[in-house]
Amino acid sequence: MTQYLLPNQLPVIDDLFRERNQQFVTVLKNLKLKDVETDEALAKTSERIKQDILLSPVHIGEPRIIDNFQETRPIPAHMGLGSTSREVEVVVVNFPFNGSSEIFGYIAAGVIYVDRGVAQPENNELNVEVELGRLDKEEALSQAKKTMENTLSIINQNNPHVLAWNDGFIIRLGVELKRRQKELLDLYS
Repeated sequence: MTQYLLPNQLPVIDDLFRERNQQFVTVLKNLKLKDVETDEALAKTSERIKQDILLSPVHIGEPRIIDNFQETRPIPAHMGLGSTSREVEVVVVNFPFNGSSEIFGYIAAGVIYVDRGVAQPENNELNVEVELGRLDKEEALSQAKKTMENTLSIINQNNPHVLAWNDGFIIRLGVELKRRQKELLDLYS
């Protein structure tokens, strides 16, 4: 099932950008003449680096129910009920998404958030379990959406930073590849 982290446990998204920049520096230093020798080779190298380094903004789709089961779950002691457990209907709601799953693990600097967990995808899936007294599709979807509010908010705040970083990276990539191409062509000429 999906794990949750509190927003104050998440590093700022600039840390992710620094990691990606460092990856790029390493890739750039390891380029060989064959990677940049011709314009065609340079274009292929550029595309390969973009695929490896660029981040894709996350887009979360409409939730759908994918499973349900009945389970005996403990009743918290603070509820003061005579029984220590109860039967509940558990409904599993999937939130399909596309984009770079790493973005879930970061938060934009200066973001104001509620103290509710941020869902962390597992195997590129977000599955939320909700407990119900009885099976009710609308209630299951409503509770699942409420559980995901903080996650959606943080993703929506991260996406513009990702897009801006990608734009800057693409410009830098072109400049740095041309510079590296010149260095290597000069070295081997």
